[in-house]
Amino acid sequence: MRDKQIEDRLKKDGFKFEFVKELPISSLDAERRAFNVRLDPDLNEKTVHAIQTSIQDGLNLHAVVVVKGEKDTWVLLDGHHRVAALAREKRIGVDAYVVDESDPQAVDFMRLFLNVFSGTGTTDKRELHLQYFLERYPHADVALCADRCGLTTSSITKVMRRRETMTVLEDKSPGVAKSLSKAHVDAMSPLRSKTVLPELAAVVHDAKATSAEVRELVRGITSSPNDAESRERISAFVKEKRKENRAASRTTGEYKKLLGAVRQALTAAKNATAKCTSKAKQFKPDDAAALVAQLDETSISVKELRQALLNSKRIAA
Repeated sequence: MRDKQIEDRLKKDGFKFEFVKELPISSLDAERRAFNVRLDPDLNEKTVHAIQTSIQDGLNLHAVVVVKGEKDTWVLLDGHHRVAALAREKRIGVDAYVVDESDPQAVDFMRLFLNVFSGTGTTDKRELHLQYFLERYPHADVALCADRCGLTTSSITKVMRRRETMTVLEDKSPGVAKSLSKAHVDAMSPLRSKTVLPELAAVVHDAKATSAEVRELVRGITSSPNDAESRERISAFVKEKRKENRAASRTTGEYKKLLGAVRQALTAAKNATAKCTSKAKQFKPDDAAALVAQLDETSISVKELRQALLNSKRIAA
């Protein structure tokens, strides 16, 4: 079945194509993928099964997209799940748009936007697809590619900077690179061409700095006239973080100590309550004075517990 949206997409980028009814499935080279834009070579079985159900219900499928391959075969650009479902249903043909294009970059670009159009999921995944395409074709039009993938130029530029930064870090400090979050890498990306980047990454990792702290430090480093001053800024940052961490450690120690006191107060209150309950069961007129004393003791323990809890909240804040 024809797909007007796909036709409009192909026309928009100047691709010449022909609609063919019942192109033999046996002539499709579904395994040949010059550029695996989906990044997941295996088919999604749930998707294939859902398409099979649609076929069994008599629904017509949209045409797949192919280009000329080798030895009278066609390379499948879009529609791998549909073809798999048709093959499992013992169908011999599939409607297809046969695109007249042989330039590898143009074919990969077509494959990119067709698969994105068909549904590649999250923005992160689309960014990743486009990142690989631009790494393969560094002179491609970034704005055009971003537009076809439903992304902004600034977002894909950010992704490319992140990748460049990670490449440097993976080469110099692979262990540290794996531990950094995307936000931390983005914050350090302005320094991707500077020699102090690996040192900064190690400091960020060891000091457990936040991405906001890293951005502030990077702003200072980028304004530094030389590496020596940059290293001084990093050293000053390390000293400040150590001071903060020591203070935090002391606070944590105090909190743990108070938490121990709270547990003791809770145990005392529980024991006193149990003692009173036991006394109440064996109550005799002569024991009235002792029971009142036990109740008073419980009341005092609860008050102490309440105050300890208030103190613990104050320290935690």
